[in-house]
Amino acid sequence: MMKLENKVAIITGSTRGIGRATAKLFAAEGAKVVVVGTNAELGENCVAEIKTDGGEAVFCKTDVTSEESLSALVKVALDTYGRIDILVNNAGVGGSTANMNDITMDEWNKVLATNLTAPFMLCKKVIPVMEEQGGGAIAAMVVPVRVGTDKGLVSGKMLFAVGQPQRLRPVYGQAIVGCVPWVKADDIVVALDVLPFAVLAVPQICPDT
Repeated sequence: MMKLENKVAIITGSTRGIGRATAKLFAAEGAKVVVVGTNAELGENCVAEIKTDGGEAVFCKTDVTSEESLSALVKVALDTYGRIDILVNNAGVGGSTANMNDITMDEWNKVLATNLTAPFMLCKKVIPVMEEQGGGAIAAMVVPVRVGTDKGLVSGKMLFAVGQPQRLRPVYGQAIVGCVPWVKADDIVVALDVLPFAVLAVPQICPDT
């Protein structure tokens, strides 16, 4: 039996890169995948590859910074598959490596809207669905970010040694740090006052850099 057989997974930012690989892996393990992104050509191509490999998927063009677009995404998932078992908040933008005083408000707002506000909004829309069906899983893809030292990368509680100093992405760092209060019990379970029902959540997945 496949690990995710008959589970329905929404994966944001899944038209390319890590998100696309995640979508294809989930489908290979039996999940019905909602591929999410802004590029319809890449999204439909990902769906075609999944179907060629024997999986099941649908593409939904979505602007994760738009609450209306996120509502439409959830509707597509429910209209197509009837439930939502897994949400992977993978969509994100890195932002500028400029000094903080050189970053524009437009840049600040764009990065926070994509990396912090969007996952919050989508969780708020998906959690009631999972609550009604009795459970689900929520994960967030978090790339380690240097937040103030040339000696390592700091993300949550983990320190990653690096050979060379890394360029700071200050707005991205603020967005990631903003997600930390959601986490409880050694980064394994979302705060129980937020998810008071049977939802297994692994909020931070840090890809190897």
